[in-house]
Amino acid sequence: MVVMKESWKLIICMLLLCFGVVASLLSGIGIIMAICVLLLVLVFMLDFNKIEYALWIGIVVTSFFGSYLGLPGNNSIFLFRVLLLLHVPLFLWKLSRNRLGYSKMEKVIVILIMCWLFGNVASMLWANYISATFRYLYFVFEAGYLILITLYHVRSKKDLALLTYFISAVYGFCLVIGLIEVLTGWHMSLSGNVLEYTQERHKYRPAGLQYNYNDFGAFLVMFLPLVVWGINTWKWHVKYVLIVAVVGLSGFLVINTYSRVSMVIWIIEVVVLLILWFRVWGVIASVIGLLAIVSVNVLHLGAENSSLFTDVVSAFTEKGGSTNERLMMYQKTLQIINESHFLGVGVGNVPIELNNSIMGHGTMDNAYRAPHNFILETVGNIGLWSFFLFAVIVMVLILSLKYLFVHMKYGFFAVVPVLIMAEFLSASVGISTIIEIRFLWISLGIALAIVSNQAFWRRDGEWGF
Repeated sequence: MVVMKESWKLIICMLLLCFGVVASLLSGIGIIMAICVLLLVLVFMLDFNKIEYALWIGIVVTSFFGSYLGLPGNNSIFLFRVLLLLHVPLFLWKLSRNRLGYSKMEKVIVILIMCWLFGNVASMLWANYISATFRYLYFVFEAGYLILITLYHVRSKKDLALLTYFISAVYGFCLVIGLIEVLTGWHMSLSGNVLEYTQERHKYRPAGLQYNYNDFGAFLVMFLPLVVWGINTWKWHVKYVLIVAVVGLSGFLVINTYSRVSMVIWIIEVVVLLILWFRVWGVIASVIGLLAIVSVNVLHLGAENSSLFTDVVSAFTEKGGSTNERLMMYQKTLQIINESHFLGVGVGNVPIELNNSIMGHGTMDNAYRAPHNFILETVGNIGLWSFFLFAVIVMVLILSLKYLFVHMKYGFFAVVPVLIMAEFLSASVGISTIIEIRFLWISLGIALAIVSNQAFWRRDGEWGF
């Protein structure tokens, strides 16, 4: 049997190699196909489980870089998608050989997500703009897949700690990039500040590896709690200095993004960190900090000369036009939902229908406008099918709050899933559309893993923070 198995592997490897050589001779894309084939050959020669796990880590890391790791001149083909394409068959093979290992709660979550995915596919039957459905549907499957594989692999705090190390490395890199952007006005080549937002007022707004500053603000506050927790697991005493530096620098960059929602979430995270970390002194520090902010606001002590203070004030007082525009889009989207009788207009069709409603007519190129509210967007797209996803989000919120009160003795870790979900919900209304923002779906998977697996809440003094 062993000889037959090895012969079967050899035959498959030879066929794959021949296919790879032919593909590489056809075009530039064929070269990528050849690389994928060669990697598949390695898969047959090495341990499937180890390669599948390594690919998952690679998917998480490359998801932050997006098109920056793509082919020159073809930004739609990049490393994340190549790794994702390689991972799917390996993951399915792994599932066919082993049981899922999900708890009852996790199985319910998986079923709900699968129903949400099915609803998106089913809505294609009544969509007016079929061409728009395929692109959006890809991102829907990408989001669902990222949730499921994160839920599958993050089984304990050790798994989470390993993942956090990689995320922290990317986070630190983004902090450096953001600081350079604020100080020099230089931006990454695929940043919206280079490609679209060319006005002078956008010159010093950081975007990091994201397209625009709102996305970057969401990234900073989304992973701040996890990064702080990860740094605190280190044995070095210098970790406390590093935590203060990361929190302070992230706050500085969030303010410079002018993202109001991200500013509010950052303040909440810092207050919670102080209260749970320093206990009584944290409460006193939070009160003093709030009083200082109010005093500066009331007495204007140096406010005229404080660029940072001016940025905060202007972010909340000079966006009236943006707020009114969003309210108008919400109203139009609600109208689209009512006219569809809560069946939806088809996956990916809401942005086009919204633009047509605002313009008063359709366009030849099916121009679209994101509704800046993912809840309304997904209800408008697939109607009642969206409630399967909402059930998952509500479930995570309830379990997060439960563990927060029951396991408060665990300190800051107990509030991590709550803060992740708070940022996820705030991003759903703070970002134009979150379906394409991969890090949000990875973070949702992390929150799901934490609250649905009892292994995270076993008594272990090593994880007291």
